[in-house]
Amino acid sequence: MSLHMSFAGQPLNQAPALVLLHGWGMHSEIWLPLCEHLKEEFALILIDLPGHGRSTALPEECSLNALVGQVHAGLQQAGVTQAVWLGWSLGGVVAMAYAQAYRENVTSLITLCTSPCFVARTDWAAGMDADTFTQFSDAFKAMPQKTLQRFAMLQVQGSGTAKQDLKQLKKLINSVTEPDYAALSKVLEILEGDYRELYATLDQPGFVTHLLCHLDTLAPAAIAEYLHSQTHTRVAVLDEQSHVPMLSASELLAKRIRDCLK
Repeated sequence: MSLHMSFAGQPLNQAPALVLLHGWGMHSEIWLPLCEHLKEEFALILIDLPGHGRSTALPEECSLNALVGQVHAGLQQAGVTQAVWLGWSLGGVVAMAYAQAYRENVTSLITLCTSPCFVARTDWAAGMDADTFTQFSDAFKAMPQKTLQRFAMLQVQGSGTAKQDLKQLKKLINSVTEPDYAALSKVLEILEGDYRELYATLDQPGFVTHLLCHLDTLAPAAIAEYLHSQTHTRVAVLDEQSHVPMLSASELLAKRIRDCLK
């Protein structure tokens, strides 16, 4: 397995390290607009999650813990020990699980547009309908490229910059010439999980901040009430933004990240 990792901003030994994890179906280049606003302050570490982008293969057992293990191995090899973590969507769940497993390596953690439960359950209404998720998963197996384009539309839905954001997302999707659709299908199963217990365990004062977006349909701002109920958890909502604020409002997002780390 080869984990693709790239670096931007300051040298590792001269600035705080910031690990950036993207979401399902995407790759690390989605962070480049945000990196322009953070490159003077941080040593930026951009990772393609296993099975995504230029990271080649998944572990035989495709699980959240397996993804975390592969990311950890790649960071250890690169000499990254302590860092701030920023995870978007699925990347936020991976970052949370990483912090649970390797707490000493994470100085603070920010999730962006991440839900502890992306799919609705009998006791959790703030998620995609389970039947709709199953239909999406089946459609991806049958028509992966077309379904990825559809998913891009869901991510920008409702935003005043939707047309521009969608154009950028499609360009990013098409920049990977040979996507591993089978791997992406397996990782989609991880996105279906219920991670509320994981969220409840990371409750050290000031350690985690959850950033949500007002117009997000995948990790709706309505979950803020639940997140506020978690001990010591900080929550903020970005107004007028959809699921991709790193594209639509990268300067605003950079400011919020700085505020989270004060």
